[in-house]
Amino acid sequence: MAQTTDAARASQERLPVFPNAYEIDWFEAGKAGFLATLFFSAIYAPIYLAYRTDSMDIPLILGSTVTLDEWLARIIGFGIHLGIGIGIALSYAVILWLFNWQGNAGKGTVFGILVFVPMFAFFVPWFIGWLPKFAPTGVVHQPFDVMMNQVGHGNNGWELSALVMLAHMMFGLMLGAIYRHKVKNPGTYRLEYAGG
Repeated sequence: MAQTTDAARASQERLPVFPNAYEIDWFEAGKAGFLATLFFSAIYAPIYLAYRTDSMDIPLILGSTVTLDEWLARIIGFGIHLGIGIGIALSYAVILWLFNWQGNAGKGTVFGILVFVPMFAFFVPWFIGWLPKFAPTGVVHQPFDVMMNQVGHGNNGWELSALVMLAHMMFGLMLGAIYRHKVKNPGTYRLEYAGG
């Protein structure tokens, strides 16, 4: 019995070390990003309709970099936003792979918050400030009213910020709930665990 165990252990030790337990499933990550962005849009639309601040009209802002036609810009911008969501989902898959983690709804939700913070604090103010130079459409003729500028003017700023963060959390939740890495064949590799 001991000889059988020793032989099995020796055979296992001849296998290469498992470098990473998972492989990125690029198609599934892209599909998860597409569906999560649609889910985000379904949550975000009523928030926009309730507040109607120009800086919240994501499709118009993105599409205005391509065309000056307002409704065509919204259609193109919606496609661009879907592309951004897919790109964010692919980056989520890469980050999970780098840490050798499998995806789940909890990790996705945290990732959604981490996406929201830099977007809200840095990217949106910079992008809308840059946009007027290249796309003089109606959206940029209005006063610059990024959500953070409303903080302190009643309670609208805090409410709006919380709602938009909630929408991004739901994006992350959906992304994490859908996406899973491919699991490598454990018979091909030897696993090494800390402490033995």
